Amino acid sequence: MTADRGRPELTLYALVGIGTLNLGSLLIGLGVGWFIDGQVGTFPVVTLVGLMVGIGAGLTLSWFQIRKYFSNTS
Repeated sequence: MTADRGRPELTLYALVGIGTLNLGSLLIGLGVGWFIDGQVGTFPVVTLVGLMVGIGAGLTLSWFQIRKYFSNTS
């Protein structure tokens, strides 16, 4: 299979990278929220906010990575 000119091919390596990006974003958001909750004593409020921010960041970063594989440029 050949990729269109100007559009990269979606490979297993790219998919693993996107999955790792999602996992990293989620864990960083969760970890920062958990740390702040431990310092302030508001568990689980900031942990849940950090989790939501991590999920949102992972989805946003994944979208920016994935859309270059599905662009219609020739």
